[in-house]
Amino acid sequence: MAMASPHFVLFPFMAQGHMIPMIDLAKLLARRGAIISFITTPRNAARNYSVLARAINSGLRIHVHQLDFPSNQVGLPEGCENLDLLPSYDDHLTSKFFQATFLLREPWEKLVEQLIPRPTCIITDTGFPWTLPLSLRLHIPRLVYYTHSCLYLLIMRSIQSRQPLLASISDDSEYVTLSDLPHAVQTRGDTGGLSQKGGKEENLDVPDLKRRWRLQRRAMTATVGSDDDDSKTTTNVGGWRRHAWPGKNKVAGERNGR
Repeated sequence: MAMASPHFVLFPFMAQGHMIPMIDLAKLLARRGAIISFITTPRNAARNYSVLARAINSGLRIHVHQLDFPSNQVGLPEGCENLDLLPSYDDHLTSKFFQATFLLREPWEKLVEQLIPRPTCIITDTGFPWTLPLSLRLHIPRLVYYTHSCLYLLIMRSIQSRQPLLASISDDSEYVTLSDLPHAVQTRGDTGGLSQKGGKEENLDVPDLKRRWRLQRRAMTATVGSDDDDSKTTTNVGGWRRHAWPGKNKVAGERNGR
């Protein structure tokens, strides 16, 4: 008897830097015979219609499911279903946006519970920590999809190993050298607050999640250099562009001036 096709539920965060890689993942899995339930909101489905439609019309088993985005419930303008659709990227509006994503929990859970065939695996964005309890209750494996680069993840691992040092820094503008990487990296001292609740991401509230998101964005703008190059260069870490001034960096774990 033929083995049933695996059924993957994919749920990307509402930002194009997350939507596009998740769509690519959906196509890769579908090309290998998997059934894909791709969950997003109406505005994001419309924005990515052409690429999704081409994949579906080619015979890939990708099914798009839409959840209404609760813009009005949190005081956002109608249609603000993606970070880049906000009128401005300030703390007030981004807080409302994250609050709206948390309100998706109940309709998302109802949708997943009704999917046929039963999902084999749930893949959700790192911005949706509240998807974990349902996967545990239904005994469905859940994977967290990071759209960041491998270099970014390596930097974050190095930062987390230096939590005591980073926590002792009183000046948020102070830089710390992470010299246990292939090339020494400098990052801001205020990344020390990245992990605030023992890594149990299902316990994160909106302010904690928003802080994690902002700190991740800062960590992506790291300066990268080497000791044998005194020229000013520009580097991309996780897709964010920043000037770097390579030079003689101090030993690992030591503080650096700006």
